[in-house]
Amino acid sequence: ISPIALFKQVTTCTGEELTITPAHLLLTVSSGYLMAKHLTVGMSIFVQHRNGSILPSTIDRIVDVVQQGYLAPLTSEGTLLVNQ
Repeated sequence: ISPIALFKQVTTCTGEELTITPAHLLLTVSSGYLMAKHLTVGMSIFVQHRNGSILPSTIDRIVDVVQQGYLAPLTSEGTLLVNQ
């Protein structure tokens, strides 16, 4: 059973939704990689769109959610793309 934890739910103005840990790193347009806990509404992050292209999208909403899940998975290459 995976643990209950606090996550950040980030929604962009183009409809992408990410549910990630506060320590998860996201690539922003203006500040490079930032932890999710440092993101703010109005910042632009890079997301993969349905057609496969990776483009900037502006954050429209950030809310804290508590749910069951795993925290900060690491990969040998340092890159993990989930749900686009």
